Amino acid sequence: MHIADMDKGMLGANAIVGGSPPLAVGAALTQQLTGTDRVAVAFSGDGASNQGKTMEAMNMAVILQVPMARLLARC
Repeated sequence: MHIADMDKGMLGANAIVGGSPPLAVGAALTQQLTGTDRVAVAFSGDGASNQGKTMEAMNMAVILQVPMARLLARC
């Protein structure tokens, strides 16, 4: 479940519901500040959509205009 490959830019999975969007915002901000053309992607299920940290991360991503995509799976 916690697969990571830093050479490919995969930070790994997170067992916390709604934990991936805040991590993705941080990764996207890093890419923006270093000037790369990479995009951060956050995967989460529909249970994460009502978590405060998810909404806060999405708000921060929009305000900072970071290169990030969020994929929501309806489970």
